[in-house]
Parts: sequence; C-alpha cells; structure tokens
Amino acid sequence: MKFGKITIIGVGLIGGSVGLAIKKRKLAKEVWGVGRRASSLKNAKRAGAVDVTTLDLAAGIKGADLIIIATPISLIPQHALRIAALSGIAKKGLIITDAGSTKEFVVSKLEKILPKEIHFVGSHPFAGREKTSVLNASADLLKGALVFVTPTKKTNKSALNRISNFWEAAGANVVMMTAKKHDEIVSDISHMPHIIASALAGAVDVNDAKFGSTGFRDTTRIASGDPLMWRDICLSNAGNLLKSIGKFKKSLSFFEAAIKSKNVKFLMQQLEAAKKKRESI
Repeated sequence: MKFGKITIIGVGLIGGSVGLAIKKRKLAKEVWGVGRRASSLKNAKRAGAVDVTTLDLAAGIKGADLIIIATPISLIPQHALRIAALSGIAKKGLIITDAGSTKEFVVSKLEKILPKEIHFVGSHPFAGREKTSVLNASADLLKGALVFVTPTKKTNKSALNRISNFWEAAGANVVMMTAKKHDEIVSDISHMPHIIASALAGAVDVNDAKFGSTGFRDTTRIASGDPLMWRDICLSNAGNLLKSIGKFKKSLSFFEAAIKSKNVKFLMQQLEAAKKKRESI
C-alpha cells in the first residue's frame, strides 16, 4: 500500500512523526509539509519529516492522494473550509484524515464542510509527548501505538480501508469505533490525567515544588503539554470532560472522608482498590 503524494498540514510533533514514519516505511513517493511559518517548515525539512515544504495550501493540495491535518483542533475546520474552496484542483478520490484528540467535534464539522468527492475519515493517533515541535518528532512514535479511526454512515468504505491500512503500515494498531465512544473513553484515560496533572501543579506553591521528587515530577509531567492544544481539547470535549471531573471528585471525596474521619478500614479499601486496578493495566 503506497500513496503518490501525501501532504501533512501542521508538521509539529505528531505531523512530523507521521512524516518520518511515512518516509522510513516508504509509504509515499513524496511527502509535502504545509504550514504558516517558514521557520517551522524549514525545521521539518531539516528533520527529514517532509520532502517539500510550502506556505501555499493550494500547492499542497494539488496532486495529493492523502492529506493529514495535524493542527490544533480549533484550526481543523478552518483548513477544511479552505480545502473545500480549492476542491476544484484536488485529485479525484482525495482522502483526508486528521490527528485530532477529540472526534465528535471534528467529524461532524468536516462532514458538513467537505464536498462528497473528497473522502474524510477521522483519526486520532494515540501517541505523543509533553514536548512539542518537529524537533521532538520520531519515526517510531506510532510504533505499537493505538490509532483510533472513527467512521460514520457517510464514510467511504474504500477510503476507510486505505486509512486503516495506512496507519497499520506506519506501525500503529488500529481501533475502530464511533466518534462518540472515542470521546467518552479518551476523556477518562487521556484528557482527565492532563487536567489532574495541571491542577496538582497549580495547587503546589512554586517554592515548595522545587523539593518535589519522582512522585511529584512524574505525576505532573504531562502538565508541560502545549496549553493551546489542551485548551482546544477541553473545549471540544467539554461534556465528557465535565462528567470525568465529576467522577474524579467523587473518588477524591472518598479519600477526603476517610482521612477526615480517620477511618483506617475505609482508607485501606480505597488504597488497595486503586493499587489492584493500576496493577491490572
């Protein structure tokens, strides 16, 4: 399975890692990078993530077999609108996917924006690091990682198969589910950990935090993630995230009650249950 031209819009950590994986595994004849800053694109080319760079979206679209939008979530619909406006120069059968961390927002928007002759398949590479930019990208970031693919009733079956095969060829394990189910799951296991890490980092005095050892550093590590990206994630998956916060507050309240009442038995039950669950992962 090989594409002729793959264009990546947004060649940061994820986009850059996808580009490196494509090139390492020879999944395309050429990889183009489209961005808003010449300096970022220069870094992407220097890192070997892309073959050609351009600030001109039309040039990136022309002749592309696959476009991967790897920008912050709030920008994905804007790129889709621009692609739709340039659909006259798009190759017949063009496939578009994305790398957004929430899917209901993205899928619902893009299915309304893009014309029928352009086939969209929602994706979420479930991989990353707290450090952003193509300078931290890796050809093996997707190796063994999950990639959620979220088709709908409108999804073109051929495009769906090609996208699934593409991610598998890039080294990932594909999991297919609805966008709704995806957003519910990642709210608990991905979005909440970042909120908790950020809340903990914010709750500790900066003068005290410098004494933090591995426990504090490990627990708050992901709070170093890109604030813009996490702002978009929180707002685009707000309903699920509020439910997740409610569940966490309930769990935290059990510890609060046990400590306040000095209920040793109840405290041990909570600690043992959490330990057992963590060790089962």
